[in-house]
Amino acid sequence: MTYVAVVSETPEARDEGPTPFRWPEPVRTPETLTPGYVLCYECDGLGWCPLCGGRGSGSGTWGRCRECHARRVCPICQGGGQLATSELSSYQRGHYPDLTDGRN
Repeated sequence: MTYVAVVSETPEARDEGPTPFRWPEPVRTPETLTPGYVLCYECDGLGWCPLCGGRGSGSGTWGRCRECHARRVCPICQGGGQLATSELSSYQRGHYPDLTDGRN
């Protein structure tokens, strides 16, 4: 029995090689926060998974990212990049020492 493998590439892919990964721009910055919200303590406003950068795989490998499990978004803010101060748990408030106890 004879096996034949066929591989096809476009000239552009062959000449340029793989495109290097670029971290996405954050969905929120301190300047674009909604009033009454803080930047997500996990992704710092990125919105995408802070471990894989939205690739869904760990470090560019084929395996699932151990942080987002291939969902690609931040597991804490679910991609919003911000969290409402009124809905923060006591644990989450610990990440924001500047918040007062008045539940800003």
